[in-house]
This record gives sequence, C-alpha cells and structure tokens, in this order.
Amino acid sequence: MERLFSDLEQKQFQANEKTYTLSGYASVFGNTDLDGDIIEKGAFSESLSRREPQFLWGHDQGQIPIGKIKCHEDDYGLKFEAVMPKGDSLVRDRIAPQLEIGALKGVSIGFRTKQRSGKSIKQAELFEISLVNIPANPLATVTHFKSLGVRDYAELPVAGRSHKHWNEGEALARVKDHPEFRNAFLFCDPEGEGDVSDCKFLIADVIDGRLTAIPAAIIKASTALMQAQVSEGGQLSSEAVVALQDHLDRYYDRLELAPASKSFSKVEWDVLEDREREARMRTLGMSKSLAKALIEGQRDVGRPRRDAGPELTELRESVKAIKSLVEGLKDHAS
Repeated sequence: MERLFSDLEQKQFQANEKTYTLSGYASVFGNTDLDGDIIEKGAFSESLSRREPQFLWGHDQGQIPIGKIKCHEDDYGLKFEAVMPKGDSLVRDRIAPQLEIGALKGVSIGFRTKQRSGKSIKQAELFEISLVNIPANPLATVTHFKSLGVRDYAELPVAGRSHKHWNEGEALARVKDHPEFRNAFLFCDPEGEGDVSDCKFLIADVIDGRLTAIPAAIIKASTALMQAQVSEGGQLSSEAVVALQDHLDRYYDRLELAPASKSFSKVEWDVLEDREREARMRTLGMSKSLAKALIEGQRDVGRPRRDAGPELTELRESVKAIKSLVEGLKDHAS
C-alpha cells in the first residue's frame, strides 16, 4: 500500500448548524511526488466507479471515519468534498478549529498501484483520503499501509506446476531465513515482532536461493483467504481483503486460471485437501452437506461396492444407465 502526501489544494471550509464541509484536491495530476512518481489523469476512475474512499484522520482505520466523502477526477486532479458532523467531538474540538485557522492543511491518499509505466501511475485502487499533520520527514509519507499489513505485489517468478506436492511446513523453514522473507507472504502484521510468525498467506518458497511463487501455495492461500473472511469474524478489513484478492487474482492470471472467487478448477481440486475443497465449494454457494457428499463420492471411486452406501450405489447405477442411453443414441444416429 502506498500513501501520497500533499497540501490541500484550493481548499474551502464551510459550516452550518450540523456539519462542516471541506472541499479541495487530494491529488494533482501530472505533478511529481516526493518519491518521483506521477499520477496520471484517469488513474482513479475505475476505482471510483465501484466505490467512494473513506475519509479518515491520519490513516487510522482502527477508528470510524471522520466524515463522508465524494470524489471525482477533473482535468486538474482528484477533487473531493467531505461532510463532517459537528456532533463528533474529534471533528468539532480538534480538527475543525485547526482547519479554520489554516494550521491543518495536509492531505494524504491511501492507494495501491495497479498499473504503471516507469514513474507514471496509470491505474490505482483508491482506499481512503486522510487529513494529516505535515510530517517532519517528507519521505516518510510515502510508505506502506501499516493499518492493513498487506504486502505490495512483489511480482515473484512463478514455478512450474510440478511442485503440486509442495509442503508448507518445509517451505516455512526455508523462507524464514531468507533476507526478503516478507515478500513470500501476502500479509504481515506491522505491529508484530518482525518474523514469519507475524505473516499469513504464504505463496512462495526458496528455489536456488530465490523467492519463487509456487502454484500450489497460491491456490492454498486463496482458499485460506476465503476461510479467513468467515472464521476471523471480520478481523481483515474490507480494504485488506480487496488488496489480497487482487494480488491472488494477478497470480491466478499468470497461472492461466480463472479467479478463485468465480470458479473451482480441477487443477485447484488436485492441490487442495478435503477440508480446503469443502471450504472452496461452500464459498461458491454449495451447502455443507452437498460439499461433503461430493468429496466422499470422489474418495469412493474405486472402492469395493460393499463399502458404498445405498444412495451412492443408486447414483452409480443412474450414471451407468445414462451412459448406456447416450451410447445407444450415438449408434442409432450413425
């Protein structure tokens, strides 16, 4: 995740009985930022067509927004209008007085680059716009989203599918000693101790001394993300889930697989264990009982008939009858 800091361009601040209204430009197109990057016009259009960003104080996603914001792009930059409630004590007692006297004039956008050409950012996912203090070190404003913990897309080389029987425990033992081990994961807790125990969604292993994305690991990480959205009770923010899923979709595309949220391929089935298969089928809308029945049916293939229950025996007989009917129709047509 990236942040871009700038002054509030062409700022206007107004108030009525219940709200404060702040408008201005959160980003200026064609302007070189402190890291040498240039955001081009249209970079946020696709993101804004799906949702508005949040309006926060100091990138603090652990707290509720300080207002509601609307954004659009014009020829000059990313223009916004934010409405903040006077009933919010932080807004009323701390933020508004500083805006009124011009002491608070910094804004920072939280985004993730999706497409670039050199230093030009052509497409980005916009997550939030924050009012911020001017930092003592201007370079410190261009950094990761500490509140999200999502790693930047590392563009790791991808191994062949011969690593189908990849072992996560053995991979962790190799990855933990690599100097760039965090790039082997999609998520690392920024408040943790700084080792592999703080990281989740392992997608890589060390091959010939180099971090390399493993197809089996990518598939398992995608399934783990689906499970985490349910089992962790919302501990992953919606912004983090979007960013993680986007990383996985990009790796899936390199594997020439459809996004995991839309299909369940045989390649994935062969890699996953039964509990992971069940989780994937349930995220696609299948009931728990049906998912279990399909997995059990797959295991029963090749077993002696006496091990099969009456329902499975009946299903097999039905399949045989359908096959016989199809063959008969083919013979008749010829």
